Formats: sequence, C-alpha cells, structure tokens
Amino acid sequence: MLGLSRAATRRSLVLQAAGTLTDMQQGQLHTSGEEGLLMRPGTRRHCGITEVETRLAAEVAAGQTALVVIQRQRDTVAAQVVEDEDADTESEPLESVVRRCRAVVAAAAAAAQAAYNSGVEGTGAGGRGGRLGGQHDRSSSGRGRTRPPTGRGTGRSSGSR
Repeated sequence: MLGLSRAATRRSLVLQAAGTLTDMQQGQLHTSGEEGLLMRPGTRRHCGITEVETRLAAEVAAGQTALVVIQRQRDTVAAQVVEDEDADTESEPLESVVRRCRAVVAAAAAAAQAAYNSGVEGTGAGGRGGRLGGQHDRSSSGRGRTRPPTGRGTGRSSGSR
C-alpha cells in the first residue's frame, strides 16, 4: 500500500466487517443476532417470552402497589390540609408545620419505594428502579435553605457610626 494515493488505497483495500455470516463461516455459532456483536458461549442474554411476561407482570404489580400507596398518602395529606385550614394557624409555628409536611412526604416516598422493591425482588431486575423522589425526598438539615434575617438590628448598618 505504500506509494499509492489514498483513493487507490481505498479502492484496493477492502476490509470485511465481522458479522453474523462471517462468524458462522468461521465456526463461531454464538452471536447476538446483530451485526458485529459476537457473544461467547454461556453469555446468552435472551430469555423466553414467559420469563419476560413474568418480569413485566411483577413490575406492573409493583408499580400499581406503589401508585395505591401514593394515592392513599395524597388523600391523607389532603385531609390534613383541610384540618389545618380549620385549625388556628397562629397556635403552631410555621417551622413545625413544614417539618410535619416533609415527614409525611418522606414517609410516603419510603412506603412507595418499599412496595416497589418488595414487588420486584426475584425477577432479575434487582429493584434497580429509579428513586421516586430523587434528591427531594431527603430531609434537610436546614443549612443553605433560608435567607438571612432582615430588618432592624441586622446587617452592616446596624452598628455604631
């Protein structure tokens, strides 16, 4: 190939891509069924339709259970909101109301996650489903979430002049 132009090299050099047909011609019977993806014996990833249907049914049941748990929790929160509107809001500090609401949401997320994990175990999925709330279901330490107090006696201008 030395001394030939690139165009001449391209015309004279034809590389055959490894695929299912060439694998079978070479005696390699274990391919994935897709071009260029050779699979070694014992690494078969395909499963029967009944196994797929079983996994799907388990995942659907776990999803429905999680949905029922979330709907019950939503109804509970709605009932608490109605009760809170009827109660005197001045008697309870806002921080404790926020803390209670966060605890309710965290409990709902934990219950839904537990229901999902219990429904998916043993199906091969391993409970690898996404977290229901992402980072939003974590309880906060309160740092970095509030603004500094404003008004009289705070800030730079409150000192002696």
